[in-house]
Amino acid sequence: MRTPANRLAATLTSLGDRARDSGKFLAAADLYRQAIEAGTPPVGLLLICGHMYKEGRDFPSAERYYKKALAVSPMDKEVFLQLGHFNKSIGRYGEAEKYYQEAIIVDPDWDVPRQEIENLRRSNEYRRLYRKGSQADGRLSSDLVAKTRDELYIDHGPAFVFTHNGNGQATRWGSGVTIRGIDALRGYVVSDQIYTSIEISLDGTLIYAGDLTPAPLRREKSNAAMRKYVYNAWIDFSDISYGPHDLLFVAKGPGVEPREGVNWRREHVIFAEPFPEDVMIESPAYVSRAQVEAILAQMPVSEAVSVEAQALVSAPAIVAPSLQIAPEPADLWKTVPEAYFSAEVVARVRNASRRLQDAINALPTVVMTPKPDTLPGKVRNIAVIRGDQLGDLSVSVGALMRLRQALPNARIVGLLSPANVDLAKTLDVFDEYVVLDYPDDALQRDRVMNRVGQLDLIKKLKTYNFDVAIDFSIAGGTRKLLPMTGAPITIGFGNGNEGFRSLNLNVVAMDPRGGGRGMRHSANVHLLAEAITLWLNGAGQIVKRNDITREDIAKFGLASTEDYIVIHSGSRLPMVRWLQYPALCERFLAQGWKVVYFSDDESEIERLPKDKIDDGSIIYMSRKISFKEFDALLAYCSLFVGNDSGPKHLASLRGAKVLSIQPGRSDWREWGQELTGNILIRRVPCAGCALHYDPEECAHDVACVTKITLDEVFQEAMRLLEVV
Repeated sequence: MRTPANRLAATLTSLGDRARDSGKFLAAADLYRQAIEAGTPPVGLLLICGHMYKEGRDFPSAERYYKKALAVSPMDKEVFLQLGHFNKSIGRYGEAEKYYQEAIIVDPDWDVPRQEIENLRRSNEYRRLYRKGSQADGRLSSDLVAKTRDELYIDHGPAFVFTHNGNGQATRWGSGVTIRGIDALRGYVVSDQIYTSIEISLDGTLIYAGDLTPAPLRREKSNAAMRKYVYNAWIDFSDISYGPHDLLFVAKGPGVEPREGVNWRREHVIFAEPFPEDVMIESPAYVSRAQVEAILAQMPVSEAVSVEAQALVSAPAIVAPSLQIAPEPADLWKTVPEAYFSAEVVARVRNASRRLQDAINALPTVVMTPKPDTLPGKVRNIAVIRGDQLGDLSVSVGALMRLRQALPNARIVGLLSPANVDLAKTLDVFDEYVVLDYPDDALQRDRVMNRVGQLDLIKKLKTYNFDVAIDFSIAGGTRKLLPMTGAPITIGFGNGNEGFRSLNLNVVAMDPRGGGRGMRHSANVHLLAEAITLWLNGAGQIVKRNDITREDIAKFGLASTEDYIVIHSGSRLPMVRWLQYPALCERFLAQGWKVVYFSDDESEIERLPKDKIDDGSIIYMSRKISFKEFDALLAYCSLFVGNDSGPKHLASLRGAKVLSIQPGRSDWREWGQELTGNILIRRVPCAGCALHYDPEECAHDVACVTKITLDEVFQEAMRLLEVV
């Protein structure tokens, strides 16, 4: 239920959006300022207010609102990134670099601020201001020098941090964070107070309730009591009406008082229809609702209800049993009506949340076979945009012919300017043409198309059912047309996730003397066509060595004709290690196989049968051997079984059959072995998390690995061994 102040803020925000879209930046900023003053502002509104002042050239006001956003959300990587952008835009390159570094500290795996720092340091302005008169050797990189503790560690303030609320996409309901079907909402609270539970509501209706997982805050400088309290909420949004909605996240703990940005926070999201199944089917983040519902229908409620949820029905609050603290007063959260739900409602939703989690974890492990084509979905209808000048299309002919060669049976439709249609008709590339009314306007200094024209174009293009849309413009004048094609896969030039495209290619070939672009335009666009071709047909290949023989491994007790299996139980990241390799080894032994067992140390030897080690049935390898010997052991094995690691890729490179266990942190299409065998994955809505140094942020005990069963691995291994 919204208060009058909230309604006023929403109205002012809407008016601000209209002013922004009309290019009236200072008017928009003033409306956003009034919306902020009307209520407790979300960090996103503070940021956009800063953006508008920046665009209106009122830099002091812009900085003030960016700093307010930082005060509200002091550990928000997006705020640090935007402060970096702001300082870069006004020439404060040292400050910009500092804020980009802060964003990296919050999320070490985030590439965007790293790329910004690299671009910043390559800029002429940066060099002039920070290297003029410097005697430092420009070939050396300060980034390679280990930072001090004071440089790495900071004093964290309390904050509510979002790490994933959907994917940035352009939809008919707007552009922004978009959710489709079953998804995961992830984040954490930073605090020195204790938090125990998370509640998430949608437009005033509670849709998720669950526990928070305590996790260390590894780079906290001073306050030893500071912790992360992590959530990873799996939610089925399939029945939510499509369009914009508001999510409210509330973290609760004993005795904590509501504070926006600290223990509760809003997020504006878009719900959209699912992508076609052929686009999603190979994604580890795709969880089939039909499969989940089938499991739920067979699942007795008593099996899915957690102990905590059962206890909650008769308890006035969620309290961690180990804390033994009196329940928090119920009226604390009544001061925020949208965030308050009765204990009975919370208990019911908590049960439903746990049931969905149990159903997803009950799904069978999926077997994926490596293949060169990893582009999502079938490519039947392609939109190619070349809506600029005759010269642009002329130098793109080589790239277009490469595209046609790669997709001989696809229907390629040219979205072309009038200047390009006649040339296009002379090429054996396009099956059909759509002429664009998208002129270059000298006053606007850009190409323009009014709203009616855009809607007419969307309606016309919808009939083509495009699977892929490609914009070959490097300058980006036509990239705004990509969402209008309706294609689930969009491709073009640009940086990061700019424009929400599926594939962005950034090519800058600089002339070292003049600073201009030194590569042929035809070569640039050909690179994009080649990238698409490689997405359709990867470059992996089997490469065997001719300087190794079975004699190189005879010293390990392997006869020249003896078959054996290699188990490699290690991985650089401990969180992705499957822990049942000793039991798997015993299964292989029972089938009469000899096993070469690679381990990082001696810790697993006690879990293996000593008599089998003594009689040579298990060759336990924890010591370092030469690369040639290691290479030979992999090359001649009948089967390699292991985690996501370098050795699995080497075994595949040498042509050995590989059965790998792929964690959901990275997509199997990117980091599964490319050439041989099979890959075992779990479908979890949080796949793609990219967790590395902070595995506790998973909050599901790395279910994408731990839920793969011994039987599933053994049965797939046996199937591979039977294939000649």
